[in-house]
Amino acid sequence: MLLDVTTPKFGSQALAADARNTRWNPLHIVNNVSSSAAVLKPVGLKNVQGVVSATYFKDPVDPQWANDPEMKAYQDTMRKYAPDTDPANQFNACGWAVASSLHKALDAMKCPTTREGLRDAVRGLKDVKVGLLLPGVTLSTGSHDAFPIETLQLMRFKGERWQLFGKPVDSREEFGPLTKSAQEGPGADPFRRPRTSLRYRPLGIPVRPVPVR
Repeated sequence: MLLDVTTPKFGSQALAADARNTRWNPLHIVNNVSSSAAVLKPVGLKNVQGVVSATYFKDPVDPQWANDPEMKAYQDTMRKYAPDTDPANQFNACGWAVASSLHKALDAMKCPTTREGLRDAVRGLKDVKVGLLLPGVTLSTGSHDAFPIETLQLMRFKGERWQLFGKPVDSREEFGPLTKSAQEGPGADPFRRPRTSLRYRPLGIPVRPVPVR
């Protein structure tokens, strides 16, 4: 298994190197940021068949979302206000989901127009649904948990697009809540999870974190 955690440019380079090395054929897993078509196409789609990744938002080229109301709103808005961009680009869809998430946080503000109000709203999200996120993926945070999305859906590249498989994986269920030591104490960072070493199942699903001493 090759776990490939890179930015897009180096993701393309790693995929190309893997395609050239015919003596080794590992299960190649790429992180979400390097899973867009902009990363895969330069390598050649025939060379990335079977690559696995994970996502949290709806892919605009996946036909199962063709009649999805939020997907339609996204595509219509892009065509109207950004005609020079490609609505099928996953980075654009991700941007829409991020903007929609910010909109949800702004709507939740109890004292509008203040930085503190936005901060408190962002730290108080609870199972907030965003239209372009995948079913089962919601936003949840807390005073000591600044990770709004902790659920991912596995996907495998087949043909000319990604295909979802399995069930959404919630890391809160896999790992449990933040440990007390990560939440309290001098110098504690509320935006960081405990330092861990992760073990992986064959398809890259975390089993349990193993504390590093």
